[in-house]
Amino acid sequence: MAPPRTRRDPGAKRDELIAAAARVVSRDGVAATTTRRIAEEAGVPLGTVHYWFASKDELVQEVALAHLREVQGAGRDVPAGAPQGPAEDALRRLRAALAAEESFDRGRRLSLYELTTWSLRSEGRAEIARQQYSAMREAARSVTDPWVQAHVPDGSGDVDPEVLAGFVGVFVDGLALAELADPEGTPAEELLQFFSRLMGLWIRDQET
Repeated sequence: MAPPRTRRDPGAKRDELIAAAARVVSRDGVAATTTRRIAEEAGVPLGTVHYWFASKDELVQEVALAHLREVQGAGRDVPAGAPQGPAEDALRRLRAALAAEESFDRGRRLSLYELTTWSLRSEGRAEIARQQYSAMREAARSVTDPWVQAHVPDGSGDVDPEVLAGFVGVFVDGLALAELADPEGTPAEELLQFFSRLMGLWIRDQET
């Protein structure tokens, strides 16, 4: 008697296609990526790609969101420790998020910025960039929310958590791009320490 056939998670094929798209985008760039190249990379018929995704746009957007989710998880999952001060917790989470970003190959990191400019330059695709940056703010909240809950638990601070997450998202985004463009001239750790001092000053301001 033949062994029973194992049922495969239908979402696994979708994840495989996103992973294949990430490799193509990283290697060839967003503009040169096509659903045909993604199908070839995944070793599946072209129709399989179009069964799971309506277009190349949808696929490359999923690539960007998957990237940001990994960074988000790294910042969120920093184990509890004994930071030297309130701002140190945010600094530890930022370091973890940046380390996750730096663990990706250069092509993959560049593809996020390329995706932004490509969508903004292409008619009808600006929503992709908007959603990308919305996801970036959510990733930043993996750094800021635990910090706010630990150090401003009663919500008495005068900074909106959304504004704080937006500030951190823009800071990390700019720092990551600067490291790609000018790695020797970008003192990442010094900038992180400066950020930590700013956070510390804000905390002391809330306590007075």
